[in-house]
Amino acid sequence: MKLIGLLAIIMLIIISIRYVNYKRQIKNIIIQLNERYQDDSRKLLTTDISDATICELIDIIEKIYFNDKSNLIEKEKNQQEFKNSLTDLSHDMRTPLTAIKGYLDLLYEDNDIERKEKYLNIIKTRVKGLERLVDDLFYSFKIENNIEPEENEIDIAKILLEILFSYYQSYEDKNIETKIQIPETCIINSNADILKRVFDNLSKNICEHGSGYAEITMEDIEDDIKIKFKNGIEKEIVNPEKIFQRFYTIDDSRSKSSSGIGLHIVKMGIEKLNGDIKLNSNSESIEFIICLKK
Repeated sequence: MKLIGLLAIIMLIIISIRYVNYKRQIKNIIIQLNERYQDDSRKLLTTDISDATICELIDIIEKIYFNDKSNLIEKEKNQQEFKNSLTDLSHDMRTPLTAIKGYLDLLYEDNDIERKEKYLNIIKTRVKGLERLVDDLFYSFKIENNIEPEENEIDIAKILLEILFSYYQSYEDKNIETKIQIPETCIINSNADILKRVFDNLSKNICEHGSGYAEITMEDIEDDIKIKFKNGIEKEIVNPEKIFQRFYTIDDSRSKSSSGIGLHIVKMGIEKLNGDIKLNSNSESIEFIICLKK
């Protein structure tokens, strides 16, 4: 009986010591968390004992903390990008509106017929640019919220050729020599509306930023379709990694008609179709490579 009583006392002492250590470590963790919160520190939590339960608790707390921290950083980044986007959008809409107002004033004040015709053409161009901006903006919201686009059997080669043909005169006017290698037909399951917009935006990008030449090719490679848009450029792109961001423009001054939404739509559209798009660029050329599943 004495032995049993002694063992019970020893067990009680061990449990008491463990309890005290647990309590001390939990209090220590609370202190470290408060210090981290006050100092906004990334210092890791520490413990004085090698206890599996305490270590597991610290590990879980660290995962929650750094996950929340990452989410907060991402949220702040998105908020800043949204503010920048609103600033860019405001600029893109205000500039042509200001120009239209100015030319309308000149139109009323000037009696010269030729100059009036010139002003009207400029106003018409500005209005078309605004229409394109609003259309791109709404389409980008539409495609973002379209969870799963409807897919049908379509001839992607025919769609691309029709888009390119509509830009033929524009390429001629800009002295852009075009080289096109596209099969007569290429049937895949996809969304025609999204592909038309993607091809149209890439073709328009050649008109706005291309120089010298443009090469558009399509290859049927086993289960994939690879499409390339390559063209010469006047100056090297400074931040190619940003080219698919909404409202980012190659022309930093934003003096051209590009809103920066077009290439953002291209990337979103291809990703909605479970495809992939990559960019290659250097001081002389830029190339978009699209890969789609059949």
